[in-house]
Amino acid sequence: AQLADPNANEGDLNYPVRVKGIENASMIAVGLRFGCAIQLGEVFCWGENGGTHGTGDLFSHWSAARTKRVANVIRISAGYDSVCVLTEDRAVWCWGRTPISGNTPSLLPELVAL
Repeated sequence: AQLADPNANEGDLNYPVRVKGIENASMIAVGLRFGCAIQLGEVFCWGENGGTHGTGDLFSHWSAARTKRVANVIRISAGYDSVCVLTEDRAVWCWGRTPISGNTPSLLPELVAL
């Protein structure tokens, strides 16, 4: 399935698809088969979910699902199967398969000690 279209074939789409629930994104980041956006200081993710949505579960979300535990987000970065954000208070939060979580994905954002 494509990032925002569960009815698409496994191949690439040759046209853009609007992500349901994303109307005013200030920044986006994409990883392997998932994407996330900052919208009004909150993070919303969609696509396949191996812990990369930060929702506390492994269910894939084909419309934008709000990531838990983080607010006032100003920057976002996604890797192959992880996401990190920077908040207004300069805190860094990460989730998915990160060096912190090891082989077991962190299903919720974890504060990174800097």
